[in-house]
Amino acid sequence: MVDIKKTEERLGAGTSDMEQKIEQKGREWEEKARGAISDVSQKLKQGQEIVQEKFEEVDKKLHENPWPILAAVAITSLLLGFIMGNSRRS
Repeated sequence: MVDIKKTEERLGAGTSDMEQKIEQKGREWEEKARGAISDVSQKLKQGQEIVQEKFEEVDKKLHENPWPILAAVAITSLLLGFIMGNSRRS
């Protein structure tokens, strides 16, 4: 016959062992997640710095010589107006 008390003890021991393993895995995943968040945060900060540097560079060039930008805007506007005007005739 099966001894119920021994079975309960074995199941109880197995359950606490399983709980410890689950807690350990949870801590490992939390640690990995914190590391990933830290990495992403660092990459985001680097990206922001690069964008800021490029923005300042473009702003400086624009203030030094605005004519190429003005010409590009004028040509683009002219072409866009031409394309839109032709689409109305069709």
